[in-house]
Amino acid sequence: MFSKKRLLKQRIDFPHSFTAPPKVVLGITTIELMSVKTRLRVNATKTDKAGFTIHFETKSDTRIGEVNIDWTAFGY
Repeated sequence: MFSKKRLLKQRIDFPHSFTAPPKVVLGITTIELMSVKTRLRVNATKTDKAGFTIHFETKSDTRIGEVNIDWTAFGY
């Protein structure tokens, strides 16, 4: 079965800016799966001193009811 990518992007702004782009760690803390075949990818991109962008990607045949993603930024 052919399936296309679906992508959700969201910019996250840090409460306080860093002096240099920090390392960002993401973790999925809740996920409600609505389908047997589940493929997803979560990563942080465009990290700068003020924030980053979360990319949440699935295939079109993946059904997710709910997902929560927590993050931590390490730096100075």
